[in-house]
Amino acid sequence: MVVILILTHDCFYKYTLLILIVFLVLYYLVNKIKTYKKRKRTRERSKMTKELRKEVLKRDGYKCKKCGVSIKDEPHLLLEIDHIKPISKGGKTVKRNLQTLCWKCNRRKNTNNKKY
Repeated sequence: MVVILILTHDCFYKYTLLILIVFLVLYYLVNKIKTYKKRKRTRERSKMTKELRKEVLKRDGYKCKKCGVSIKDEPHLLLEIDHIKPISKGGKTVKRNLQTLCWKCNRRKNTNNKKY
C-alpha cells in the first residue's frame, strides 16, 4: 500500500495523518478478524479423526443418507463424511452434525438454500 500526500498547510497535514492512522488501524483489525476465522475453521476440520469417520459411517450403516446407496450395492462407491451445518456457517465437528453422503449427493448439495 503506497500513500502519497501533497500538503500545503499544517492543518491539513495533521488531519490527513490522523485519517491515515485510523485507516491503518482499521485495516489491521479487519485482517486480524479474517485470520481468526480461518484458524477457527482449521481447528474444526482438525477434529475430524479417523475414529470419528468410522463411527459416523457405522452409525449410518455405510449408506448415503440422501439416496440410500450403500457399499453393498456399489462395491467401489466413495462415501464421504459431510457437515450438515457447514463450518463456515458455524457448524461443529460433532457426531450429530455429521452425515454420510455418496460423492454424487455431496457434490449436488447446495448450502445456499438451507436455513440453519
